[in-house]
Amino acid sequence: MIQPTQNQTTKNPLKSDTGTGFVIDYKKLLADTLRFWWLFVITISLSLFTVYMIHRYAQPVYRASLTLLVEERGSDKPQSNMMEGFGLSTAMRSIENQIAILTSWELMRMAVSELDFNLSYFKTGRVKSSELYGGVPFTVHYDSTAPQLINAHIFLSVIDEHRYRLNIEAESGGTYIYGLQRGGPSTGPIAFSEEFRFGEWVETPWLKIRIENDDLSNPEERAFYFQFNSPDALASTYKSRFSHGRSNDNSSIVRLFLTGHNNAKNITFLNKLAEVFIRNNLERKNQIATNTIQFIEEQLIIISDSLLVKGSELSEFRTEHQIQSVSAQAGIYFSRLENLAEQTSQMMLTKKYYEYLTRYFISDSLFQSTIAPASYPVDNGIITEHINTLMELNMERQAISANASQNISNPYLIDLNSNMEVARQTLLKALENQMALMDQELRRIEQERRETTAELYQFPEKERQLFGIERQFDLNNEVYTFLLRKRSEAQIQKASNTPDHSILEMARSAGQVSPTVNSNRQKA
Repeated sequence: MIQPTQNQTTKNPLKSDTGTGFVIDYKKLLADTLRFWWLFVITISLSLFTVYMIHRYAQPVYRASLTLLVEERGSDKPQSNMMEGFGLSTAMRSIENQIAILTSWELMRMAVSELDFNLSYFKTGRVKSSELYGGVPFTVHYDSTAPQLINAHIFLSVIDEHRYRLNIEAESGGTYIYGLQRGGPSTGPIAFSEEFRFGEWVETPWLKIRIENDDLSNPEERAFYFQFNSPDALASTYKSRFSHGRSNDNSSIVRLFLTGHNNAKNITFLNKLAEVFIRNNLERKNQIATNTIQFIEEQLIIISDSLLVKGSELSEFRTEHQIQSVSAQAGIYFSRLENLAEQTSQMMLTKKYYEYLTRYFISDSLFQSTIAPASYPVDNGIITEHINTLMELNMERQAISANASQNISNPYLIDLNSNMEVARQTLLKALENQMALMDQELRRIEQERRETTAELYQFPEKERQLFGIERQFDLNNEVYTFLLRKRSEAQIQKASNTPDHSILEMARSAGQVSPTVNSNRQKA
């Protein structure tokens, strides 16, 4: 048998077997490290220099946050009385729908339109420029009715405290007319450099501004620049930088986040967005109440005219014929006639309301805005349920189709539009059937009125005429009083409406997103 030798069984003390067939020679590794020490020094120095340059010249990105309490109210059952509360249904107030409204482009656009973000100011540096917001040493005033050049750097060079120079270089550009909220004519290449005095108007086909000197005195070459922004583009930019979160699925507390280079503008925008969101919620609730009050006031005008005519007629008849009352037997028949006339009047008011609903829901442009028909107390749960269903579908459609051009081919939106059209046709058919039934009931009441009137022919003509006038006057007076009471109820309800949502924490800084010290240290 062959015995292993001493050299075969003793391992080299400067080598290590990794167990995978590879042997590491530490002596050679140390020698190579010492040999190429300069390479390690250069690599580490470059890494540290790169980290320094990133922190020194990269545009920092900040994040701001705001916390909202989104409440859910309402009853799960359809409202039997549409007048009561003027509230929206539960589906219209669900957390998901409210978040969809909150993050919609349209709401972002509304917030932008109420802020002074049309102009951005910048301070130039050797490598990077910093946006200024608040404490800007000069103010640019612009004519909102004239086209303004957008997305172009307009450099301002200070000559002295009274004069400055504007420099603009652009291959081409668009313009925007802020007063009309639409784009203006496009421009060709621009190479503009002229001297002006502070406070005087600068007028060109694509610019009309006036610059006020707030704190500029030292001559500086292109020390500042400003640019006009498109509100639509700003809304899209803020939407892309916007995010939200909830602690859990059962929580109604929503936290909003916004990132950007200027933290002060982030905070300002979040506060304005929350303000617009809460105000918009209250306006939606008040819309139904407002339409209801308008409908009642239209009816009051009609009834008040009739009441005035009948009051004058009653006074003149009593004076002319020297008669103040009628016999008890005639009063029984006239009371019956009065009751029939009251039924007729109530049914006619209800029918007018159904006709109003038919005109409201038959409009082709109905789905392009919030559905908020006037409410009137009607004892018909079917009509009320159909209206609530259509309002819920419309609210859901608005929540997912803030930008119609991007959702036109959305299968869910197409299906939702189809369901809304079916719901609308169902409602219109229900209204048509109800009006047909009311016409039938009105014919029956008219027949009963004729029979009762025939019984009165045996009474003296003057008594019959007097009671007829009194009956019409009292009926108009009762209807007028009823409408006045309902208008007061609607006005009180509108005044007592409050937003469903509130701000728990105003917008504040949530730190710097990039560049971050820890991540760059790890990279180095």
